[in-house]
Amino acid sequence: MAEIRIDLELRLSIPDKELNVNSLVFVLKENMAHIVFKILEALLHGIEQRVVARLQKRWPGRYICNGHERNWRQFRTSFGLFRFRFAQLYDRLEQKTLFPLKKALGVVAYQRILEESLEPAVGLAVHLSYRRSAKEIERITGSSMAKSSLHRGLGEFSRLQCQWPNLKKVPYRFLMVDGTGVTIQDGSGHTVGKTRMRWALASRGERCPFEPVGFWVDTQWARIAQDLKARLDYSKLEVLFSDGGPGIQENLLEKAMVHQRCIWHGKRDFPYLLYADRLKSLTNNHFDKNLMPSLL
Repeated sequence: MAEIRIDLELRLSIPDKELNVNSLVFVLKENMAHIVFKILEALLHGIEQRVVARLQKRWPGRYICNGHERNWRQFRTSFGLFRFRFAQLYDRLEQKTLFPLKKALGVVAYQRILEESLEPAVGLAVHLSYRRSAKEIERITGSSMAKSSLHRGLGEFSRLQCQWPNLKKVPYRFLMVDGTGVTIQDGSGHTVGKTRMRWALASRGERCPFEPVGFWVDTQWARIAQDLKARLDYSKLEVLFSDGGPGIQENLLEKAMVHQRCIWHGKRDFPYLLYADRLKSLTNNHFDKNLMPSLL
């Protein structure tokens, strides 16, 4: 593991009047981006020097230092906008210019918004629109972010996070599935309609916790069943827990499995179903909810 030493000198303006802990923290907060960027700049320079030295040691005389790139490379981070100029090397053998640190760090061409900067915006987008989330991040960090970039970044984030592994070696016995309605936004932050988000949990047995084994958006139960049967040892599953929604039993329940209706859903939904069938009297205080297990 490499070690880089950074000697950092800070000069902060401290108010003379009304000095308290709150004002000190506020001063530090106001300068946090500057502090972080100075550390990041020193780290990049330190790593860059090591990469260049390693290349020149391995191929003596081949690589010649050739200054820095003409334009500043800009990165949008959660602390704001960071700029850096990468060092250039001239390859005498290939007769071309290269940027060793870009290659060492996997810097993608034309990528300005770092994944790290999307984390707070993604958290806000769950509760707000893409437009409002982008505006709030701009207010906090001072760095603008297009709502379309946030939409694209969240899509990429979800694709990377939703790669569920093969779980055939896990001895799951119980499977639980459910779903709820969600509102979908497009890249401009406008609502484009509602769909269903569905998920599946599995447990290894009694007194064992249920673990997430998949979730899907706008996906039918038939496709979900194909996914689960490909990744789980479905032959070992004994019980399917669900609310009995359309398509669940037809696609997820096998002959060797028992279907257990969710009692919580029953207590919540059954009185409404009776009311819809004009049996109001059974939905009043005379209705004994202890009878629900037997009714299910």
